Amino acid sequence: MPTTEKARAKDVIEISDLQGGYADYQVLYNISLKLYEGCITTIIGPNGCGKSTLLKTITRYLPMFSGSIRCNGQDISIYSRKEFARLVSILPQWREVPSITAEQLVFHGRFPHLGFARKTTERDVEICRQAMQETGTLDMRQRDIRELSGGERQRVYLAMTLAQDSEYILLDEPTTYLDIAQKYEIMELICRICAMGKTIIMTLHDLPLAFAYSDKVVVMENGRICCCGTAQEVLRSGTVDRVFSVKSHQVNVAGNKEYIFLPGNSSKH
Repeated sequence: MPTTEKARAKDVIEISDLQGGYADYQVLYNISLKLYEGCITTIIGPNGCGKSTLLKTITRYLPMFSGSIRCNGQDISIYSRKEFARLVSILPQWREVPSITAEQLVFHGRFPHLGFARKTTERDVEICRQAMQETGTLDMRQRDIRELSGGERQRVYLAMTLAQDSEYILLDEPTTYLDIAQKYEIMELICRICAMGKTIIMTLHDLPLAFAYSDKVVVMENGRICCCGTAQEVLRSGTVDRVFSVKSHQVNVAGNKEYIFLPGNSSKH
């Protein structure tokens, strides 16, 4: 959960005046943002606002039109493909479900660390086993991915991402298509992964989860950042109410801060 100590963490990814998008179609405008070490940063915004495009640009899936992205003080363009994959990993929202076992999928996370012959070592095997243990997937290692439930499959994909052993993990809508219990299970797992020293940057549609589990919330609208700060700071700004046409409330439940979003004035649409 968010802490004041995390709020004082050093910035490790710095985005400056970023313009980006697809071919000749611009999606991102003047994005400037600092992402902090060991924190969970969640990007929220209406459909089509540029959240996924921003993640893809950070991970070099999409080129920048202009501006810069620096990771650990270095421009991301200087890293080789393998070096960058060891530093930054992404779990996209949309992906094919292969006909392989859970264990085989998790081993895919080790590819950036393997030599030309792609031979795994005892260390690779141990890292994958540990990743599956941390995500509660060790007992399903021989099961076909296609046979798993949505929550089980997502935990295996997170195990694969954890096995990649990158410093920064980017997650695009990690709770999509999961039921409420599975969503909380995945969010608690993401918190545990962050507690291992990983820096998490993710997008979410689920506003209560975004506000309850994030150290920092970034609100996007029409390809721009319109608000950024802690959950309380963003909530107090009124930006979420305006952007999503909702009425937001913070309540205390069993000593925990929870967030409720009710239908607001929809006249702006």
